[in-house]
Amino acid sequence: MMPDPVQPPPRPRNADLTREDILRAACHAFAVHGYAQATVRQIASDAGINVALVVRYFGSKECLFEAALLKSLDIDRLIAGERNAFGDRLAHLLTDASGDSPNPLAMMLLAMSDAAARAVTLERLTTHVTEPLARWLCGRNARERAVRIMMLSSGYLTYQLLLPVADRSATDVSATREWLAQALQDQVDCR
Repeated sequence: MMPDPVQPPPRPRNADLTREDILRAACHAFAVHGYAQATVRQIASDAGINVALVVRYFGSKECLFEAALLKSLDIDRLIAGERNAFGDRLAHLLTDASGDSPNPLAMMLLAMSDAAARAVTLERLTTHVTEPLARWLCGRNARERAVRIMMLSSGYLTYQLLLPVADRSATDVSATREWLAQALQDQVDCR
């Protein structure tokens, strides 16, 4: 008779930790696979929990997406620090391939094929990025400049994620990063 396989000890109950684990797994899934391809079952598995807990904490995939998007939309880290280094900060975030933190723009771009996720994305982008960025930019055409920053950022990511340019050398990538940083900074410096 074979002995029963050793089961891992049950996970201690901690609602805040469970919620954070779910959000971390969801941010990763939505940024890598997109809204349509990410599944609640896989997110639960990646978080090390039962799928029923995802439903308990967030209700639906759409609500989970919104919570994950809000968690990742941290404009404060971009507008904190020296104004003259904003372009470098944002270009670094956009070109960071380490995967340490899911890119909210990747989550947004990959959600555009679903009507509900698209509506959530546009609302949250406006209220949590464009408007605060426009207030920080202040001055002439602040909202238009904030939108241009978003256009540059999403355009760059579109070519990195959805339409990657093949066979780019490290020099090309570095030069593109420098161009992107300067183009972003130009929108900050324009008064």
